[in-house]
Order: sequence, then structure tokens, then C-alpha cells
Amino acid sequence: MRTILVLLLLSAACVPGALGGAVSQNLSNSTAESLDVSVAINADNEIGAVWIEKVSDASQRVFYSVCRGGKWSAPAAIAGQSAKNAFPCIARGVNGGFVAAWHDQSLNCIRYSQFLGSWTTPLTVSQVGGNSLGYPGIATTSNGRVGVSWMRGNPNFIEVFVNTLQGGRWTGPVNVSQTAYSSKYPSLAAGPGGEFHAVWQDNLYVDGEDFFVTMISSDRGSGSWTKAVIIDQLNAWCFRPVVAANAGRDILSCFYYKQGHGYWAAYYHDGDWLQPQAISDLGQHREHDLYFSAVCPFGSNGFLFAYRNVGFDIACRVVVDGALGGTQVLTDSSSCYHPDIDYSAGIGAVAAWTDRSGNCDVFVRVFEPDDDIPGPAPDGEVQPPLAVEASYLRPLLTAANLTVEAVIDRNVFTVRPMRRLSWSFNPDWSAWGITLSKYRIYRRLSTDSAWEALNEVASGVTSYLDGQGVSEEDLFDYQVRGVDELGSESYAYNGIRWSPNPANAGQEFTVKGYRVYRKASGQPDEAYALWKAVDAAANSAEDHAPEIRRGQGYDYAVSTVSSEGDESDKAAALKIVGGPGLILPSPPAGPGAGRLDPP
Repeated sequence: MRTILVLLLLSAACVPGALGGAVSQNLSNSTAESLDVSVAINADNEIGAVWIEKVSDASQRVFYSVCRGGKWSAPAAIAGQSAKNAFPCIARGVNGGFVAAWHDQSLNCIRYSQFLGSWTTPLTVSQVGGNSLGYPGIATTSNGRVGVSWMRGNPNFIEVFVNTLQGGRWTGPVNVSQTAYSSKYPSLAAGPGGEFHAVWQDNLYVDGEDFFVTMISSDRGSGSWTKAVIIDQLNAWCFRPVVAANAGRDILSCFYYKQGHGYWAAYYHDGDWLQPQAISDLGQHREHDLYFSAVCPFGSNGFLFAYRNVGFDIACRVVVDGALGGTQVLTDSSSCYHPDIDYSAGIGAVAAWTDRSGNCDVFVRVFEPDDDIPGPAPDGEVQPPLAVEASYLRPLLTAANLTVEAVIDRNVFTVRPMRRLSWSFNPDWSAWGITLSKYRIYRRLSTDSAWEALNEVASGVTSYLDGQGVSEEDLFDYQVRGVDELGSESYAYNGIRWSPNPANAGQEFTVKGYRVYRKASGQPDEAYALWKAVDAAANSAEDHAPEIRRGQGYDYAVSTVSSEGDESDKAAALKIVGGPGLILPSPPAGPGAGRLDPP
């Protein structure tokens, strides 16, 4: 582990009164809504931050602050910008200072400016106009190049563009995606050889099925972009990728994997792309439009990944030499999103985010990352797995194939609008061993956020006619949930996952498998008993014990077993609780209306 004392003192310099950056600082502290902060550290160990101050829908300006000598400058607007802007981004400057880009929504273009004590007059670096233009990224290389990326649509689909400043001139927008379908949400990073790497979310159809894949293209340091390739290979829905490259020529691209219930990572290490694996906690992160994350190099062989966990806190995970390290939770407000992160040896890590509680301000925190990743195994001893986590999940028992049809009840005296609901038994329930006792039907006004319990029907019924307060207009939304024999609308189970320990590679033994241990929550470590053994290819397990549904809590630990039959110490699982966002309060029994928080 690196020497920490000096770094702690330096980190504290930009967060007054905070030893080692242990306290987050409100950077905007304004009465307006402050959003979408981006941070960077330059060669002079100055920290720069840009964000949006939203006074109204028509007034959204880019503000900035710079930390020099331990003091942040007063927030101020970048001069020369239009009235309405969005999604600013910042990077270290090529000759000191900083560079920034943002979406000018007044003229619908991407602007660029350089900071050397003051900001230069903003330049237009993109096309002007186009559908879905926006979401810029910016990066600078060690040989003095600046790259700005963005997405822009035409009448058919969306494409990713990059403009490069090299030799004192802009080369002009280059379409780096060149794919058959829409390419969205680019992220741009610089590599150690002066090259740029761009990743984005690309739409793909295979046998008529819709996927969102992560694609990458690189410009080899010459502005000549490679053909885009897929790097996640998951054939699933993967959103908003980010990318970074370190001095060891590793590349880390992280994205939200919907079917995987968390952020996952594609890792280019030792000359090849590794199989994607989970890099965040698992659960229902929710809010697709807020699937923002950030990644930056950490030393010569690592990365820092910042994301919003299932508890809506900002967390930072360390990755070194392909191995997942510890996770640090940086916030406790449960209202945070859109993190950014950067690192330098002289400052430490700098994370920033938007906190939507209160006035909605942007915050920054300087801290020392937890890089305590075990080194080579002593004397050939087998080592326990890394990043062991247990997620405590409760997916709702949502009925399948819900449809709502407008019908009219006509008789001699009245014409009455109604809604006919129909649904089917969810096949997941059979796999889970659910014994269904009934269905509970919920309704809400389309303009409201709270659901009301409308009625209940028997487990064999798969339709319902709603005529209570219904008009010809679609005023209501509906949900149908199963209720099991325990009276619960959710199914509880635990997911355990881990990462192989790279210290076990290159030894005289090989890893034969893993042993997962379990004990009742609150019991001493001596109570751990073997629950399941899996082979070396596995890195996860699910516990569907009936006792979990009845409220029994379990703790887990995992060990590694070698080909020689030796077993490592147990690595206790980090408990991911209180965050899946899938537990809803039960409404009152019976058909009477009862309030329910929105899912």
C-alpha cells in the first residue's frame, strides 16, 4: 500500500477542516438548482469543477470553481455562453489550466473553452443543429491533443462524433460510430500513447431482438479511427458506458446492465478483453435516465469507478490489475446522482455529484482510495476470493402480460365507460415455488405518484372490470401483483458473488472451486457452516431457502479451494441491504382503498 500520511494532508487542503477529505463540501451552495457536475485535476494539482446552475427552464448556465492552494474560488459563470446549456464536462489542460465542453441548447451545438486564469471565448466544435444532439465528453492526451465527443441524430438514427484539436487546429467532426442503428451517450478517454478511446451505447438487432451493446473505437493517436467493436458480449440492455485507460494500457469500460441488476465492467487487460463482470452492488437501481457513472485511471495499473448504488448513495470501487478492490460509500443522503471522479498522486481522489435533497446542490469530496488489494500469496498459500458481496433482494410478485382495454357497458338507461384488465400467472413464480393465494389490483391517477389498492381477486382469476370513476379518457394506470401464502407481495432471496483472487494465478496449484458458508445473522463467525460448493468457473450463487421468505437473515462467507485440496481463509461477504428499492409497504387487506408509495 502507498504511504498515506502525505496524501491525507494534501487531500485536506482542498476541503477546509476535513482531515483526509472525510467531509463533503457543498460547492454550489446556491438557491438555484445545481446539476451535473464534472471534475478534473491538472498537472499543477489544481482541481477544476463545472456544473449547471438552473434558474429556470430557459436559464441554465455553466458555472465553474477552481481549487488552488487549498481554497475553492467563488462559483462564477463562464463568460460568453448562451442562456440555456446542459451537461458540461472538464478535463486537465494541455498547457496547464483546464478545458471544458458543454451542450449549447440555445443554438443546439457543442461549445469548447480553455481556462488559463480565465476562460476563452467559447468555440463551436460540432455541427449546428440535428436531432438528439448533446451529451458531450472531453479528454486531453499527454502529447497535447484535445478531443471532444457528442451524439447527434439525423432523421433515421443517432451517431457519435469526435472533433480533435491537434497542431493548433480542429480537424472537424468525425463519425466514429458508423453503425447500422442508433449510437448514444459517448464517453471519451485518453490513452498513454496519445490515443483517444471512445465508447458508446449502440442499438443492435439479432434475429429481430433488440439489444443495447457497448462499443469502442480508438484513433491510434493519429485521428484515424478503428472500426467499432462490441466489448460487452452480453446480448442484453447495457446503458450509458464510461471509459478510462491507464499507463499500463489497460482499458476499463463500465455500464449499467439492466438484466444484471447493476453496473458491470468490460476490462481490457494483458492484451485481451476479459469476460464482463459486476463491478457494483446488485439490485434495482431504478431511474434509467439517472444511470450515470464515471471512471478514471488510478496509478499505473488501476482504476477508480464512481457510481450510484441501490441506496442512492455515491460509492467508489477500486480496480487494480484486473482485480476488484474495496468499495467506499461517500454519501449518506440517499438523493445523489451523476457522479464524476478524477485522481492524481499529489491530491488523491476527487469525487463530485449532485445531491437532489434541499436546494439541489453539487458536492465535492477529496479522499484517499482504499487500495488494500492483497499481493502475491505467501509461500504458495491459496488466497480467499475478493470483493465478496451478499445482496438481499425482494422482487415484487408482478403479474405477467397485463393489458388494459377500454370497454363500454351499455343498457337501456346508461352508457358506462369501463376498463377491462387481463393478466397471466408469472412463470418466475413456479421456479420460485410460490403458492399464490390471490391477486391484488392497484390503480393510480396518471397525474399522481401514489398507488391505491383497488380490489383483490382469487388466484385463479386473471381479469377484472373496473368501472369506479372511469371515463372515456385514460385517467388511470394499473398494476396487478400476486400475493403469496404468507401474505407478501414480494419474494425474498439472497444473491452472493465474488471475484477470483489474482494472487492465486501463477502458483503451482490451480483453483478447483469455492465454498460458500452461511450462518444466521447475529451468530459468531464460529457458526459458519458449509452451505454450497461450486466449481472454479462460478463467481456467484443464489440462496432461495424458504426460511428467507419467512424473515430469517443470513450472513455469508466464501473460501477458495485449490487443486491440492487446500482451503483458504473465509472472506466474509459485504452485506448489501436496504437498497434494492423493491420492498413496498403492504396495503390494507380487502378491497378498501389504501395508499401505497410508488415503485
